[in-house]
Amino acid sequence: LEIIDNWNDFESRCAQARETQISRIREDREFLSGEQWNSDDKNMVGTGCAIRTVDVTSVSINAIRNQYIKAPFQWFTGDSELDQLADSFLATRDNARAAVDVLESVVAFGLGVFALSTEEVDGEIVPCIYAPEDITKVYLDPDSTAADGSDAFEGAIVEVKSKNWVKHNYPDIDTEKDPLVNCHGKGEGLPLVTYYVRENGQCTVYKLLGDRMVADPAVIELDRIPLFPVYGEKCFVNDKIVYKGIVRKATPVQKIINMAYT
Repeated sequence: LEIIDNWNDFESRCAQARETQISRIREDREFLSGEQWNSDDKNMVGTGCAIRTVDVTSVSINAIRNQYIKAPFQWFTGDSELDQLADSFLATRDNARAAVDVLESVVAFGLGVFALSTEEVDGEIVPCIYAPEDITKVYLDPDSTAADGSDAFEGAIVEVKSKNWVKHNYPDIDTEKDPLVNCHGKGEGLPLVTYYVRENGQCTVYKLLGDRMVADPAVIELDRIPLFPVYGEKCFVNDKIVYKGIVRKATPVQKIINMAYT
């Protein structure tokens, strides 16, 4: 299928552009979860000391998040009526929870993403936003330069699903024998890709599992990709633009505190 080739090409281009950013986010997540002593740090304090970790980085992240939690994001178009409607939308139902999740991701790691979707409320389909569970599985258009991603023409969210989940939701697919599905398998998980393509003033959504399209394409009457990135502090690493948050900036101080208490 042509759409499979397009996705594979997009994934390849993204891999080159996002490698540094994603690897740094994974390192920062590991550090924030408590893995703060590497072998050099342990050798520095010697074998006779019981190493201690005193988490001050999380306290800093929570303090900044709580400062903005009542209104973490505001819409600004210049049209006061439209901006008021957008702000009300951000404060509605689970949208407010998504805003907090994105805020925390930006503060901690320097990158967060809103995803626009729909949900059923009282029998009606209404728009909603959510924060993808794993920011490293969100693929943003590497050719996009607009701060809000409004000039992007492609985007994707990848979710790793268990074979049991695939069997339940797509019973016609043999998860053990189908080569089109298993070619991209990751252990017991299979990648379910939501691939967005913007063309002719609208956005088409494709659902892919491995090298197979598992649902008919859906069209969103929206002249943009429904992924809204939010960035932290910009810096350069090996001539590549990357974004960082509190974890990356606080790492040296956190290590000094750990060593002092040890």
